[in-house]
Amino acid sequence: MTEQTSHAENRVSGQEVHEETTFRRRAAAAGGHITSRRDVWLATGGEIADWYNRNYLKDQATTR
Repeated sequence: MTEQTSHAENRVSGQEVHEETTFRRRAAAAGGHITSRRDVWLATGGEIADWYNRNYLKDQATTR
């Protein structure tokens, strides 16, 4: 493969760049809207696992 060919293959069309930029902008706006609400729990994976273990697994142990 020549250097010229590799540059041509790595080039991204203007339309693809525009679509990615639009997606990122809309995703950021959606994320901002969701996280601005007071009733949204922003948690790490560990916090979710801890909650699940405390709440769901405890209930499963008492119903068996």
